[in-house]
Amino acid sequence: MPSLSAPLSYDRPVALIGGGEAAQRDIDAALARTGATIAADGGADHFTPGQSPRLDAVIGDMDSVRDLQSWRRAEGCRVLPIQEQDTTDLEKCLYSIEAPAFLGVGFFGARLDHTLAALNLLAKRPDKRLILIGTEDVCFLTPLRWRAQLRPNARVSIVPLPSVTAIASTGLRWPLDGLTFDIGGAIGTSNQATDGAITVEFASRSAAVFFEREYLDAAIDCVIGADSAREA
Repeated sequence: MPSLSAPLSYDRPVALIGGGEAAQRDIDAALARTGATIAADGGADHFTPGQSPRLDAVIGDMDSVRDLQSWRRAEGCRVLPIQEQDTTDLEKCLYSIEAPAFLGVGFFGARLDHTLAALNLLAKRPDKRLILIGTEDVCFLTPLRWRAQLRPNARVSIVPLPSVTAIASTGLRWPLDGLTFDIGGAIGTSNQATDGAITVEFASRSAAVFFEREYLDAAIDCVIGADSAREA
């Protein structure tokens, strides 16, 4: 098991860029909302050494970076090789960095196994406040209590990791009050906002919440807003 001591520390949220499917607009959105940019191994290939936007660090087992030597020479970029194979490159980044939250791009989408690994990591490291950004969705581990302002009919999906009970909800077409969701049983996909304002309370932090991609800022507010900050 790797050490959980973090060699990198930031006061603002951090953008984590993976080597998977990553639209430029999603990378740009993550960079615009964060203070540092870290590549998880092959995520460095979405950037060019010595050019803007720059990377603050590359972290991983370094088996996928096309031009590792150029990144070693790039001004202002730290290269942190971690050779253990018990964790993904995304998890290596998370245990190597302390930050208020993380916006992850390139971990969620084209390869289903990578997507499932990232969802597993939401449950495994709830302390890290990770928001995953994909082409169609944004995803985060539910706080115990959260609220969001979405347009009427906006999609809201709840996927248990592996089981969660809802205590109360408002603003959803199909209320969650008292419902328990389980992998292998009922799950809460394709619910909808009614009047736009949603509040949800869960008994545990053991479900992934999915919003449509346009609600990235709403997802960030859910994760690092006042209520979730008090629960950390």
